[in-house]
Amino acid sequence: MDEADLQLFLRIATLGSLSAAAREANLSPAVVSHRLGQLEQKLGVRLFHRSTRSLSLSEDGRLFLSHAEALVEAMTNARASFSAPGQLVQGVLRVTTSASFGRQHLTPLLAKFLALHPQLKIDLHLSDQVVDLIQEGFDVGIRMAEQIDPGLVARKLAISDRLPVAAPAYLARHGTPLQPADLAQHECLILNEQRQWKFVTGNGSELAVQVQGRLRCNHGESLREAALAGLGICIQSIWNIHRELASGALVPVLIDYPLANKSHIWAVYPSGRLLAPKVRAFIDFLLAEWKDVPWALVNSSAA
Repeated sequence: MDEADLQLFLRIATLGSLSAAAREANLSPAVVSHRLGQLEQKLGVRLFHRSTRSLSLSEDGRLFLSHAEALVEAMTNARASFSAPGQLVQGVLRVTTSASFGRQHLTPLLAKFLALHPQLKIDLHLSDQVVDLIQEGFDVGIRMAEQIDPGLVARKLAISDRLPVAAPAYLARHGTPLQPADLAQHECLILNEQRQWKFVTGNGSELAVQVQGRLRCNHGESLREAALAGLGICIQSIWNIHRELASGALVPVLIDYPLANKSHIWAVYPSGRLLAPKVRAFIDFLLAEWKDVPWALVNSSAA
């Protein structure tokens, strides 16, 4: 399928007029009409409803519109991927990640990244709600998860373990749990509805423990602060507590029983898209910046 015909179709759909698209492309209306007819013949459908006074997308045309946009974008990205290494990274890069992680580990890097690419703009969206990258129009998401949903391409940026931790003052008052079953006697700080904590025993089997406590919260940073205040034991990602671990303000518990669920940090983008230069530059930058940080073990292999 000819890319020029696809682009012409997109301009007709945007402008709502054959003659306007013809003027923009410096072609005659007859040529534009002929090329549109050829495209419709190849597809075997009518893309537009035409009359002497109006032009509108048909139902098939509306369906084809998103495919045509994706095809043109893929062709553009394919050409970009073979361009010179020094190609200018430009445009707007739309990024989404969790509020806590973004605030602590992504936002501080943006000045350096933008300085490397003066023609680039960043639209950063921080939210603890997982957004639909395609629906919301994001180029890339940074996500913390064990696995990534189908339909997304994932690049592993880091392995960041999670640990059950508590403040020394809490453990001095209530004692230190020696095995997962001991958690039944402790105040546990619960994230969302995660009342079942899973551990790996010495023989490699999983052990699920029901936990309880007087504080439940949907925000990891708030639970960290509660743990620092001595309110109980909570599970935290190392990226969120590495400073507190280093200072001793929080200490790991149950170190002989690692958590069963491993959390990784991924850069994700929609499948079916070639990696745009701005996205590639961003991912490579994060891999370089995070390779020696104290909270992550970096693994640059693709998922």
